[in-house]
Amino acid sequence: MSVSFDIPRIKDENNYTWLLLGSCYFVIASVASKQIYNLPSAGVTKQKLFLYLTASTSMIRAAFFVFMQVEDHNLYLAIDRDHTGTPDHHEFPIMVFNNLPGYIFFSTYSLLVAYWAEIVDRAQNPAFSLNFALHPIFYGLNVVVYIYVIVIWTLFWQCHTCKEKYLLAAQLWGFTALYLSAVVGVLFFGGRLYRTC
Repeated sequence: MSVSFDIPRIKDENNYTWLLLGSCYFVIASVASKQIYNLPSAGVTKQKLFLYLTASTSMIRAAFFVFMQVEDHNLYLAIDRDHTGTPDHHEFPIMVFNNLPGYIFFSTYSLLVAYWAEIVDRAQNPAFSLNFALHPIFYGLNVVVYIYVIVIWTLFWQCHTCKEKYLLAAQLWGFTALYLSAVVGVLFFGGRLYRTC
């Protein structure tokens, strides 16, 4: 029995939707790029890094939606399309192109959470700060996430005996864990920041 997430191919009436989504992401990327341009060039700051990540996420998404509209590809990777149990390699670049902005988005919001945690820590503990631990945690968390992603993508590409549905499930559970942790961090530190100010 094969599982399939095969979504019907893009129809002509949906082309405007794809272009609208791509245009909206392009506007977000343009606004972030304009803000980067307006900042003083005094090295890399958290604000600049946040804007760089936002602009890159939005540009990749805009390009993805325009590409999907032009090339008439399927948005979701089909599982076991040829009923052999092996990954469908011609869909691999589309999967990477679709998922990469999500991981960059996670990095963007984990940076925001780290920044808020730093502000809350400075406000509550002016004499002793735990900020020395925040940056290694941020970097370590992102390294673990990207290693996990690279392993999943490598298995998709290289493992001809792997069952694609298990790899897709691992990737989806990874996305779920990432987004839940980002939401918890934003709610927790955002709430503490609101109460502190």
